[in-house]
Amino acid sequence: MRELTVKELREALAGVPDDLPVRLSSDTGVDQGYGDIIIEEARWIRGEEGWFDIYANDHCDDIPDCERLPDEEFNRIMGLLGERGIE
Repeated sequence: MRELTVKELREALAGVPDDLPVRLSSDTGVDQGYGDIIIEEARWIRGEEGWFDIYANDHCDDIPDCERLPDEEFNRIMGLLGERGIE
């Protein structure tokens, strides 16, 4: 397994209509959330070790019985990851 490069992404986008939605899929279940996995943003992270970031979240606001971490617990976990230099 290796990371996709921007060159490969550009090649894959050749001829794709501008209004076509972007969706996430995987072989390992990364795309299996409680709700809909929505790709919200794509951006170039600049810096010494820059990369192109595709940002997605699991949205389950309209789904009854959708379980997600309470904001307080989520923020605690994100804080711990941040302390270890993980974004």
